[in-house]
Amino acid sequence: MQNKTFMKALFIFIWIIKCLESLYLFSHGDALNYHIVWPKILHEVGLNTLFTEFFPVWLAGYFDLLYIIPFSLFGASPWAQMMSQFLHFFFSLGLGSFILVSFFRKTDLAYLMGIILLTLNKSSDFFLYAKNDGFIALLVLVSYIMLTHIESDRKVLKNTLLISLLAGIAVGSKLSAAFSFLPIGLYLTFLFIKRSQYRYITYSFFTSLALALPPLYLKWIYLKSPFFPGLLSVFPGDFSPENLQAWKNFVSKKASLSSILTNLKYYFFNKAVFIALPLSFIFRKKAIWLPLLLSLSSFLLYLLFNGGVTSARFYFASVFLLVLALGELFLHFFEKIPSKRNIIFVVLLILTLVDSKLDKSLGRITIFGQDVFSIKERELVRKYIPRTQVWDYVPKGTQNRKIHILAEGFAQSYYAPSYVRLHEQAYPEVKKIDPAHCRAYPYLIKSIHHEMNCDFSKDFKEIYRWESFILYQRI
Repeated sequence: MQNKTFMKALFIFIWIIKCLESLYLFSHGDALNYHIVWPKILHEVGLNTLFTEFFPVWLAGYFDLLYIIPFSLFGASPWAQMMSQFLHFFFSLGLGSFILVSFFRKTDLAYLMGIILLTLNKSSDFFLYAKNDGFIALLVLVSYIMLTHIESDRKVLKNTLLISLLAGIAVGSKLSAAFSFLPIGLYLTFLFIKRSQYRYITYSFFTSLALALPPLYLKWIYLKSPFFPGLLSVFPGDFSPENLQAWKNFVSKKASLSSILTNLKYYFFNKAVFIALPLSFIFRKKAIWLPLLLSLSSFLLYLLFNGGVTSARFYFASVFLLVLALGELFLHFFEKIPSKRNIIFVVLLILTLVDSKLDKSLGRITIFGQDVFSIKERELVRKYIPRTQVWDYVPKGTQNRKIHILAEGFAQSYYAPSYVRLHEQAYPEVKKIDPAHCRAYPYLIKSIHHEMNCDFSKDFKEIYRWESFILYQRI
């Protein structure tokens, strides 16, 4: 009982730390380029203009609809950004950790499994950015638990429909979520065929399809590419050859030995305790190998179709299932060698905390907590998101006189004034980049790490630089 009380207190303490860390002002590009930007653009120009003039909205999905709430309350401010980040944390690690605690509630491992999830090592900051990857992982975890209920023949129709709903919401939030739900769908299909419950296959298919179709339909109407950013070779849409190649390099890049090894590191070495996972293969226990099999299948699908891109966030759903499989493995150990239970538990706790990065989290909370109440809002944004200083060098416009800027990407437009319109070179609205086209813009934003075919020596002068980030003004 004392051990359980201590673990419960430790779990709550770490949960609060991660919750507070989600309020730190992060400068991640995707979040500040479209995930929380689109409500701002919607407010300024309306729905139809949002679809036609703000191309990044097509990278958002159902989950991003939640970001309307912070914007409605606080506008395009750091407070809205902080609340948006909290929403992503809560609907990923936050709820996910409580679900694992509940799943293992009758065991001594309950709070340890929640702590393992909260302290994932590789790219854990992605759960704190205002994105949607962690939400997909949460839906996969919940779906697996419902799958175990179906296997036990408990409320089969209800759980089947719920999994189908979650799958449709996930794919509508992020198209690549299909890689995470396909193994679950196939397993359920074989299970229903074995039981001759064919109607459940029909119910689940059409339920998922009904929810996934609306975003695909809108992409077809506006982009002529329903599966954007995927399948661009089949549905090139209105993209220019240059645009197509840029996106293909990002979303369908062929795997290399280097990228495979990097992705394996993100997958298998997310926590020190994962070193125990290979032991799963020597036990013939379905509770262990089923989540492991589904996790591996999802991981391999990602490698097959997008293995050239290295990012831990693509494997969050797979990693959530790994944590659950790990819990089942530890329970099996406890059953086999009960006399060593306490020693094994202590070792697991040490391994869990040793790479928890809690010192980093506490450092962020301490520093940001002091700043958020001591400096003005504008200074706070400039300090924690330095690139936003660029907007101090762009002259003021009006709603009727927009300032048009050509950018190569990641200009963090969330904090751009409402009269600024960014035109990103990888988007369809910018058909080509040549010196003559560049001269059509009064300002350019680029990074020294990317090419932009403009004559900077003759046509433009540098007026602001932060590290590799440069603002040019037309002469």
